[in-house]
Amino acid sequence: MSSTWNRSRQVAPTVIVAIAGIVASIFAWDLILSSEDRTFTMDYARRADNQAIVLQSGISEYLDKLYSVRALFDSSSRTITRDQFESFSHALLVNRTAILNLSWIPRVTRDERAAHEGSAISAGVPDYHIREIGPVGSLPIAPERDEYFPKFYSTETRTSPAYGLDNNDGGAREEALAHIRDANVLSISPPLLLHIGNGDRRGYWAALPVYARGLPHATVDERRRNLIGYVQGVFQIGVMIDTIFSGITAPARLYLFAPNSTVNDPPVYFTSYFGTGPTEPRSQKDLVGGLHRSSTLNFGDIRWPMVVTPEPAYWRSINHERSSVVLMGGLLLSGIVVTLMWVVRRNSQKLHLTNDQLRHGKIILDAALENMSQGLCMFDRDGRIMLFNKRYAQWMGLPPNSLEGLSLLELIKYRKSVGEFTGDPEEFFAQVVRAARDGKSSTRVIETSARRALRVIEQPMQDGGWVSTMEDITEWRENQAQISYMAHHDGLTGLVNRTQLVKKMKDALAILPLGGMGIAVHFIDLDRFKNVNDTLGHDSGDSLLKTVAGRLLAVTRVDDVVGRLGGDEFVVVQARVSSKDQAEEFARRLASVLIAPVKLGEQAFVATVSIGVALAPADGATPERLLKSADLALYKAKAAGRNCIRSFQVEMDAELQTRIDTRKGGLRRGVA
Repeated sequence: MSSTWNRSRQVAPTVIVAIAGIVASIFAWDLILSSEDRTFTMDYARRADNQAIVLQSGISEYLDKLYSVRALFDSSSRTITRDQFESFSHALLVNRTAILNLSWIPRVTRDERAAHEGSAISAGVPDYHIREIGPVGSLPIAPERDEYFPKFYSTETRTSPAYGLDNNDGGAREEALAHIRDANVLSISPPLLLHIGNGDRRGYWAALPVYARGLPHATVDERRRNLIGYVQGVFQIGVMIDTIFSGITAPARLYLFAPNSTVNDPPVYFTSYFGTGPTEPRSQKDLVGGLHRSSTLNFGDIRWPMVVTPEPAYWRSINHERSSVVLMGGLLLSGIVVTLMWVVRRNSQKLHLTNDQLRHGKIILDAALENMSQGLCMFDRDGRIMLFNKRYAQWMGLPPNSLEGLSLLELIKYRKSVGEFTGDPEEFFAQVVRAARDGKSSTRVIETSARRALRVIEQPMQDGGWVSTMEDITEWRENQAQISYMAHHDGLTGLVNRTQLVKKMKDALAILPLGGMGIAVHFIDLDRFKNVNDTLGHDSGDSLLKTVAGRLLAVTRVDDVVGRLGGDEFVVVQARVSSKDQAEEFARRLASVLIAPVKLGEQAFVATVSIGVALAPADGATPERLLKSADLALYKAKAAGRNCIRSFQVEMDAELQTRIDTRKGGLRRGVA
């Protein structure tokens, strides 16, 4: 009995140690297993979110090309020609292979159709007609309708059968265009199978409305009434995604779904471009059953669901070997101390492996960030910097290491101290944080002391933080200014054109009652200018016109206006005129300057001029009336033998009306 008791005393501690060892081993195994799963899940979520950010930024950059094309129409008071459109649009397509074409789709009424079709044929688009999509891919001529929206200008070759294709088809195209017009937004079509493009031809088209310049479009009725057309681009989804992620690899699979798709619908686009294994189409219902990351991509005002899942090879690399070894070691050794020591050793090895994986992921992320054309910075919900690239630090004027952990408030205070920010930093910071937590995106443009214009877009994240992207738009704004200048000045002489001349005349007439003086309009025409072109050539004619412009600018004052209406017709608006004699004396001075010899090639040429003069307010109180009065006086000068000056007389209007009535009478007798 004594020996039995002793054995019991020996067994009891052993059992206790064994039980304690098993319990400790299971407890340690569970902790490490949970840690491995959490580390993998967090690493995967970070990778997926980074891919979504890079992809959304790339998509927005592609769609921005449509805003540039619309700016071409908005900034010009004249009709944009086919050559101007093609030249401007082709420049935007450089290195943008995912954009298959950019197009101009005008609004054409029933009464405008014949003239519209004739103008396209005259511009070199053969057999152009407004057409509709018929059966078996045919393109019959569209029947009569109240209005059409045909493809008129495009970066496609002028022999493409797509010209004239009417988007007012009574179906999905018409519905999408109506939404874009009424909401004044950039929007896209449902996913469609493109007729052009290489490889996977799934894509969509995006469009922006263009409204009549100077007319309101604040309400839906005004937008419907004042719409003149759309700028449209056709995008190939696969090429766009491959281009955005060019040079970037990541162990993930991407599935992109159409808007309003159900959980059972297949994806519009899917790829294992970032991994190594084959990919099969899977529904959202199937994907959310495993590890995944869901987000949405904004294509204008349309949101497409996206699901990212890990590559199987990447998933298999997380095999829970560490936790399994800890459990087996605890069971075999039955010792808490040995088991803990072994766990520490194995945990250290796994920690190094995890750090290596994190460093590799950071290299991929850094490569993506540093090769972006934009500056990027990610803030947490408290406004503290989490992630940024060197371009952002450069534009903020700070070394990269000083931005780490900095808050937006501190950054704005620094910008204010160096004169790069005006306003209240704390108020601005509170406004940005509030917008991010409310889920609202914002866009603003800042001007730097280096005369650069930066567009900043702040996009909220789900946790209350936000991503701030910064893009240098200096050259783009300069291009817009050049387009605006070309729209208001004569291309040959640099003088103001008719549109700008009329505006300046309106401004001058508006202040006449305040100054107590008048203005004089001098309508100048070169005598027998056609002979110069016919005998000496158009280059000599252009040289003569530029010389005339230079002499007119030299003899006029700062507040006078010199413009060219076209051909050999010039107008000088003389300010601060007190009498008719003063105006006629100025006209004689203009004539004497212009008749000085001009060297054209090897010949000296003397050009005489005829000038018609009209005074305001006596001869007209509007630009149109003054130009007409001056033109009637010019007609009298030419009828008097040219090379002379005539001022407007009231009788000239009566004579003009008599001639018109005489001609009408002759026409009526001819018809009878």
